[in-house]
Amino acid sequence: MAYDYFEAAGESIKDFVLENVEPGATTPYDLAKWLIDNMSELWKNALNCNDRGYIYINEAQAREYVEENKKLVENAYDFLGFADFSEDMEKGNYKAMDAVTRFYVFVDSISIALELINKENPLFFKDEDDEG
Repeated sequence: MAYDYFEAAGESIKDFVLENVEPGATTPYDLAKWLIDNMSELWKNALNCNDRGYIYINEAQAREYVEENKKLVENAYDFLGFADFSEDMEKGNYKAMDAVTRFYVFVDSISIALELINKENPLFFKDEDDEG
């Protein structure tokens, strides 16, 4: 089974939220907004420096993930306006391609993380209509 960038990033974001956000303190909407507004902090703490090996991923693992997801990686390059996909493939810049792909799936992965949190702990989020 191919490596799933969306699931891996979603799990990392979920873990970050569960470690850093108090249950009942926020709504899903407000949390998603906060995660996007604080993307650089989340990127550094949840997506790059954990046991899943982000950024510090070894070259062989990056190559495996990229090879299993070539179309997704190519879509990431296209969407983000990077013209050097073929060049990076040819040069074997797998760690760079892996990082570009993780950046590309970031926002969708927030949604996945929110769903995982709600599924595992339905009382984690306060109701949208709760005051303060």
